[in-house]
Amino acid sequence: MSNLRKNIIIGICGIIVVIVTITTFFLMNFNNSTTAYIGFGFLIFSQVALFLGLMINFSYNNAPNNVFMRTGVTSCFVFYFIATAILLFVSGQFNESINAFITFEIILLAIMLIVTLTIVSFGIKISNNEQKTLSDRKLMQICEKRISDLVTKNKNKACEPQLVVIHEKLKYCDKIGVSSVDEKIVGTIMKLERELQVENDVTKIFSELSSLILQRNSEIAELKRGGF
Repeated sequence: MSNLRKNIIIGICGIIVVIVTITTFFLMNFNNSTTAYIGFGFLIFSQVALFLGLMINFSYNNAPNNVFMRTGVTSCFVFYFIATAILLFVSGQFNESINAFITFEIILLAIMLIVTLTIVSFGIKISNNEQKTLSDRKLMQICEKRISDLVTKNKNKACEPQLVVIHEKLKYCDKIGVSSVDEKIVGTIMKLERELQVENDVTKIFSELSSLILQRNSEIAELKRGGF
């Protein structure tokens, strides 16, 4: 189902809920007090916020952290709606203190906004970390792929054993993380490709590349030990 269709369905449901709420409010024996109408206004606002939040959430269903964001923000709006409904039902207790009732409603709204912003901020942080992890992993995957391509070329049969060794080291190395030699590894692989094209001796390059991969593994392991 497309996002547009989902949003149309959510919008229609929201309109129906608001109409039912308005009808129920005026049919029930609520005291025609100022606090009741103020509470009713906040209740309608909470419903509109809930369904707008649902529409926004479903518009970003491709985000890496969509489950956390959708569940967290939606739950926050649902709790806010329930809380405003409860305050509406007890609004008669505040007939002599309208300011106190408004203060309660504003505090409740502020809490909802703070929690929502916290969830969104944390969700963005998770997304950024996931993107960084994917980017780090992709670099080593590209290096592995380029070595794999060299292995499959017939002209490189003479040094195929060395290429296979390098490919295995890249294949099974920890690809998540950044080391000080990542750019050197990329540069060395590019140098290897150039030298193989002109069939030069690449023994030193294989040795250098192996040392760089070993250094990278050590640095990544050290970084992760320091993270605990």
